[in-house]
Amino acid sequence: MDEDQRIHEELREQFGLQERKINIITSELEELRAALESNERARKLDEYHKRISFTYQAIHEFFALFTINLYHLTSPNRILIYFVHCFLFVYCFCV
Repeated sequence: MDEDQRIHEELREQFGLQERKINIITSELEELRAALESNERARKLDEYHKRISFTYQAIHEFFALFTINLYHLTSPNRILIYFVHCFLFVYCFCV
């Protein structure tokens, strides 16, 4: 009977150790998931900022060219065609 009790106590200790190891691994896994999610949010935000920056720069350059080219247009049809092209350009960058 003493041998059975000793084995039972050893198994109980081993079970407790394994349970603590599982808890540690689980908490580490949760920390890694949180870090991964945070990293993914930061990456998406950075990508969004780059896209906005590129769009802003393109629109700024477009309007600079637009003002220069507008002075060189003379006929109403040319101006209308130019406005349509400008609208399409801006629409492509904003969508």
